[in-house]
Amino acid sequence: MSAIPALDGLRALAVLGTAAVHLAPGHVPGGFVGVDVFFVLSGFLITSLLLGEHALRSRIDLREFYVRRLRRLYPALLAVLAVITGWVLVRAGTHPWRVELAAVAVSAGYVLNWAGVAGHDAPWQMDHLWSLGVEEQFYLVIPVMLILVLGRGVRGRSLTTLFGTLAVCSAVLGAASWLVWHQVGVSYLGTPFHACGLLAGCALGAAYVHRVGDRRLARLGRDRRVPWLCLVGLLALAFGIDLDSGQAFLWGIPAASALAAVLVASLLLSSTAENGRGLRAVLRHPVSVQVGRRSYSLYLWQNPVMWALTGPLHHAALGLVVVVNLVVTAVLAEVSYRFVERRWLPARTEPAVGAPARASSGPGSARAGRAV
Repeated sequence: MSAIPALDGLRALAVLGTAAVHLAPGHVPGGFVGVDVFFVLSGFLITSLLLGEHALRSRIDLREFYVRRLRRLYPALLAVLAVITGWVLVRAGTHPWRVELAAVAVSAGYVLNWAGVAGHDAPWQMDHLWSLGVEEQFYLVIPVMLILVLGRGVRGRSLTTLFGTLAVCSAVLGAASWLVWHQVGVSYLGTPFHACGLLAGCALGAAYVHRVGDRRLARLGRDRRVPWLCLVGLLALAFGIDLDSGQAFLWGIPAASALAAVLVASLLLSSTAENGRGLRAVLRHPVSVQVGRRSYSLYLWQNPVMWALTGPLHHAALGLVVVVNLVVTAVLAEVSYRFVERRWLPARTEPAVGAPARASSGPGSARAGRAV
């Protein structure tokens, strides 16, 4: 979780979007843009955290970073995979259990997305775990990349430009892959083709920590219309595009990533005087923040719950299906959050987002707390 409540609130909106596309794909075909919002947040938070660590210690401790990532993410994933495994074994006589157990193993290794690229469709109770593979592969590369470029003296605007250029390259590769292969599994699941949101978040993190373009960003933060316009744009994408048409790869995913990056920047840089007003106030509301802090567990459990309830709710109205799924998912996510996620988090706090390079007060300041 972040040390900035509005970002937790944004996570809540993102997980609702992903749940919507799974529960009602005909009504919200582009709800997958919620994943791209998550990607931007992850890129921003991880990059700002690592740059903050480098500013404090003049180095990045890779071992410590990977241990933190595993403690933060792996226990909850193993818990949901253990439940899926038990369910598969109980129903082994009526389901392709060997394929499902293979998908469990691949998911545990964070490479499920590449199985999809290779043409092996994941069982649908696990197919949402492709995004965890993309993120973990990103976590393997970005810290090493930062060590190398920071060691060469790359900072500030140059580092921001580097990440921004890589984000554009990923977007171009995603569009080109669709034009060449017309395969959703390749263009959507392949890490190089779907990394523009993560890299846009990295560019934002570098700009935020190194105070690149502070004056322009400060003006952005003072304009209360910008967050609403970004949110409207994301909602338009959620209701207006779908993967099968190819719109997502030609312009939809890059547009969602850009809107999410501007939205995050605006939320970060809103002045203290604006904290109680506008979209930032909605996202800072305790309910939004608490949902956002449970977004990882909510994301993990949504598909398995929907899979398990499909039979019992086969003839139910869509409204009832949505309500029952959300309630059961929320209960399981709460159990996971309280007894799995929080149990494995380190007791000490990590450096606050962007704190080492910024003053202790003002538009860009952040209180100490756990990151991501």
